[in-house]
Amino acid sequence: MKNFEEKQKLLIVVDMVNGFLKGGPLHDKKINKITPIIDKEIQKFLKYEYDVIFLQDAHVGFPEEFNNFPPHCLKGSWEAETIDEFKKYLPNVTLIEKNTINGLEEAPLNNFLNQHENKYNEIRIVGDCTPYCIKTLADSLKKMYRYNKLRITVPSDATYTFGTCAKSADIEHEKALQEMQKNGVGIIKLQNNHDEINERI
Repeated sequence: MKNFEEKQKLLIVVDMVNGFLKGGPLHDKKINKITPIIDKEIQKFLKYEYDVIFLQDAHVGFPEEFNNFPPHCLKGSWEAETIDEFKKYLPNVTLIEKNTINGLEEAPLNNFLNQHENKYNEIRIVGDCTPYCIKTLADSLKKMYRYNKLRITVPSDATYTFGTCAKSADIEHEKALQEMQKNGVGIIKLQNNHDEINERI
């Protein structure tokens, strides 16, 4: 049971939607390799009654990112739906839709964090895509909380990205992790970690 006198951890699951894992112009089936790792992490957080956010693309109109990426994950479309593996969690998590790469640029996530000010000692970010939605969110949160002790962490084995003909997914993923680490984001690993505290969270 949760100890309300202790600060808690927040899990943000980014863009685990059909449009990046199952089908669509930006999907890459290799991203599915992180699904079981994230699944275990969601289970752990919910077991201890910690907050979990599903932060997901649901684009409307012609957002700025469509200048650089093909239209994807339009609001109400199959692409914008949570992957089937995670739909079972929807009644127990907070679903926040976004129309930007960086979810912190819009009001809903900011409002949630403001309403839960001082509740957390760590925000953990998992999902896709590492150089874009993950990195921009992690760097923004690190800057936002630079004057307090709240940790921003990104598990290297619970994040990934799509590849293109011009760019290797592995290289882009590792490069983004290194850049986040330079910015003060904690890069951690979830698999094969049997630390008792990590098992609890």
